[in-house]
Amino acid sequence: NKICIKFTARESHIMAENKKIGKYDFIEYFDDANVYKVSVNNIYKLINADGEVLLEAEYISDPILICNKYFQVVFKDSNWKYGLAYVNGYVIVKPKYDYMKYFGRSRYHVTVGGNIGIVTATGEELISPK
Repeated sequence: NKICIKFTARESHIMAENKKIGKYDFIEYFDDANVYKVSVNNIYKLINADGEVLLEAEYISDPILICNKYFQVVFKDSNWKYGLAYVNGYVIVKPKYDYMKYFGRSRYHVTVGGNIGIVTATGEELISPK
């Protein structure tokens, strides 16, 4: 697919084969992961080149490359809880943490009620935040 992004003073569009895929307030393309992070009215989505929604959330981090193979994102749901997903939309960890951030070596720093924990890229809690 031939993809282009058109920007005007009021709106941004993603176009594929001269067909408008969507109108967004914000568009960011991640070449390595081959996904777009877009937003409309402060709701974020990861979409593919065909405009298919892969993941929708209140917040989505930039894709993180894990083990040179998989791209993951931290996302936040409407209850302000954080979870973990692959960029294809498959949820690894359902939103349950008060905070979640990647800190390296395929591990994430998480908190629940002020307690700190560590979660792996596969969702295993190495240190439970309880």
